Amino acid sequence: MQRLLASNHIALALVVAACGRPRAPEHPPTARPDRASTTAAVRAEGEAAEDELDVPAAYRALFERDRTWLITATDVVSSAPSIGSPTTSASWTFACRVASVETVGLARVASVTCDEPAGDVATPHGRGPGDAPAGVWIATADGLWRHPHPLSPSGRARVERGELPADERLISREPIAEVRTVQRGDGFDVYTMSTPGEAQWCMQVEATAGHTIGWSLCLGPEGALRGSAFDHGGTSRVTSFTSE
Repeated sequence: MQRLLASNHIALALVVAACGRPRAPEHPPTARPDRASTTAAVRAEGEAAEDELDVPAAYRALFERDRTWLITATDVVSSAPSIGSPTTSASWTFACRVASVETVGLARVASVTCDEPAGDVATPHGRGPGDAPAGVWIATADGLWRHPHPLSPSGRARVERGELPADERLISREPIAEVRTVQRGDGFDVYTMSTPGEAQWCMQVEATAGHTIGWSLCLGPEGALRGSAFDHGGTSRVTSFTSE
């Protein structure tokens, strides 16, 4: 009985408090966002901020998500006169695209993928012009690196820790002309070069051990690309390409 009386007293108090002319709220009520939507908004803001991280103009095109190049390539195979084999050539077109861009540690990491060549065209490394410009490109506060294949978990961890070999850097963050040489344990001497051109910067990697193999890539105005993959021995093979 006492509990019922208490309930009636509470109900009466609520009625009394509600008496009088109702006032319209100054601001319409808004729904309180749930935690999931708030988290998604914060994540979206973080991703937008990542997209604004600075990459130098010299190689910024490699880090513009969904940028696409239509590329024409020519593959030329020739032999030394003593061998006497005829020179052969083939041409084809294909597309390359910046498939993804992300932040790993303090680095920006972009994946560039290229179409397989059509028909029976055989390129030096089986895809595009020697895999360039395809590959994983890494931009840090020190410059630009490239891996020809997707990063392994251990490779990704090294990028996250900032452990990139200085002698494998392709171009410094503020590009200067330079040449670096590394003597590898497999007998190859590796030369990494960056050179200024007319309104563009070029990078080239060569490995020599009796013969020379390597690749080059030049980035011009508005993201234009040109470069090559090469293998010079008894038979010379050069795949050159340029974007339209």
